[in-house]
Amino acid sequence: MLKTMFENMGARVSTLRVRIKNPVGKPPAEPDTIELPVEKYELIKLGLASLKIVKSSTPRVHHEGLAGLLGSERTVVLVDDYPAVQMLGYDGVDALLRENCYLIYVSHNFYDLPKRTASMEAYLMKNAFASISASERDRYFYLNKYGLSGDSVVVYPNIYPLHLPPNRQENANIGSEKHPKTTVVLNMGSKVSDTVCNSLIRTVHDATSAINDRDSFRLLVIGDNLVRYARGLNWRHEVEFQSHLPDRRLFLEKLSTAHIGINYAYKAVGSNIKKYDYALAGLAVLSNTYGCKGEILPREWVFYDEADLYVKLTNLLGEDLGSLGVENREHALARAQKHYEDLRQKLSSLL
Repeated sequence: MLKTMFENMGARVSTLRVRIKNPVGKPPAEPDTIELPVEKYELIKLGLASLKIVKSSTPRVHHEGLAGLLGSERTVVLVDDYPAVQMLGYDGVDALLRENCYLIYVSHNFYDLPKRTASMEAYLMKNAFASISASERDRYFYLNKYGLSGDSVVVYPNIYPLHLPPNRQENANIGSEKHPKTTVVLNMGSKVSDTVCNSLIRTVHDATSAINDRDSFRLLVIGDNLVRYARGLNWRHEVEFQSHLPDRRLFLEKLSTAHIGINYAYKAVGSNIKKYDYALAGLAVLSNTYGCKGEILPREWVFYDEADLYVKLTNLLGEDLGSLGVENREHALARAQKHYEDLRQKLSSLL
């Protein structure tokens, strides 16, 4: 997204892949050598009319001199979440600052980190040109825990429409036609633990089994692990099983055939990408008590347990679900556009 943003501001973009090595938690072997772990950093070189994205690669390419790598152009270093902060360390931050680099910290979530890691994260953020948090909730924690200035942390929530910038006109018709029967979708990524997947399946199974009308709705289960657990149960209602869809367009199109999305989160950090995916696809959303954290959608309801999910579902089945989903989509796109513009304005001074 940042690459697209810079392109839209008139920068030419080219890519050079490198890796810079340094042992974790130790001073650099040489004063001008810093550690950049694989897949955790991007160096953006900003010239008068050019932009270079520098990513890690395999096999390794070692650069012994940081100054030789960066050259005379202004350079922005993107630091990707707190594991990268641990790898970079105080010395790595100092080395980049000595080379007049502009640091941008991209936080996936606010975590209650161990004391030393939290200290490294605070040091990086206090010296960064900007930090990007995934939610207003995370921004609140960063400002209060680390004593940062208000304009140093910019929010960009986990809203990723197909088209950037995220204006409503181009993204207004994401997806396909709704299924003729009301469809409730549950989705979970392939890296989520078996325990979480099983818990979600059991919760939805127990709640929907209490709804006697077999023709009132159907279920759509997306994700390899979810499908595996769901196939092992007897369902009262029709169920469609869909394996993981790695292509984002196909994924949103499949989601958009549904009417209600079950947003079952399992940790209280960040902004929930699943909730916003449902919104972009034009769904009403039912969130559990973790999934509802942070920013709200206009057509989002919270359920506490399987009994509460049963109550909320029976209430929603009689609503105009198509209109409710459109409201959520409009809201998510408007929010994404606002935060995109805020971030673009912050970064535009680098060009």
